[in-house]
Amino acid sequence: MKINIEHEVKLLETNFLNQIEPYFNPELNHKNDKTFRSGNWIITFPYNYIQTKNDCSLELIRKLAVINAIYVFSFFREDDVLDEYHLSKNKYKQLLVEMCESRTFRNLAIGQLIHLCGSEIFDYIFEYEKKYYNALIFEKSMKNISLKNMFNKSNLLYLGYKVLPLYVTFTAYCLMENMKEKITLCEDLIVNYHIAHQLYDDIWDISEDLKKPDLSYTLKTFKKHLKKNEITARDIDYLMEQKDVKTKMINSARQYLHISKNYANELHFEYFLLKINDLEMKLKHKL
Repeated sequence: MKINIEHEVKLLETNFLNQIEPYFNPELNHKNDKTFRSGNWIITFPYNYIQTKNDCSLELIRKLAVINAIYVFSFFREDDVLDEYHLSKNKYKQLLVEMCESRTFRNLAIGQLIHLCGSEIFDYIFEYEKKYYNALIFEKSMKNISLKNMFNKSNLLYLGYKVLPLYVTFTAYCLMENMKEKITLCEDLIVNYHIAHQLYDDIWDISEDLKKPDLSYTLKTFKKHLKKNEITARDIDYLMEQKDVKTKMINSARQYLHISKNYANELHFEYFLLKINDLEMKLKHKL
């Protein structure tokens, strides 16, 4: 089944706003979310399911897309609170209030998922969220990470787990369509892709990441290696060249992206394959 993804994203935004508007706090100044665009793979992810069955229901996919948007929206707001604590007191207070409001959105999404496919989905949600928050704890603490082990799969998996909430609607879809065997394929698809995506971002965003209160996975590793309170762009350039870290990061990202691509092909995730191909080209140009 072919769909017009631009049209679907516009419809999704309208349906999203209609669903959450009754739960908005009237004292908050809400603006339309700029994440509703066809190039945002997190928002468009449920439209990949359309190729998994010949008789797939577009109506069901649209429902799952709205649930996905509502569910991840609450995590976006939580991310702001975790990452933007360098803002002024008043701005940060606003983020806290918005995060509290978004907990209602999360509950709304989970309630709709249970209504669609029963209570079995909750065990999956619990497991996914547990791994997700363990990944955030790992990111904030970054203990025992060095240049020697920064590419160990046991450490990189935490980078992949940071997008675990995205599993939820496909898991629900599989439970409804008696396709449980495909759940782990999607899990492996997303984890491997996000490892590659995070490694690429760590290369691309170095100058911006240096300005943030929380350093990226790569910069934290460099800081531990250098044993400095502050690191500079010159320090990073030195490590990138002398320790061949940049090449290792690109090769590792390409490896995980290749694994993700195999799963995407097996699942027939058409729109996700476009994102993988795009990242492949970006990594190629970084060599």
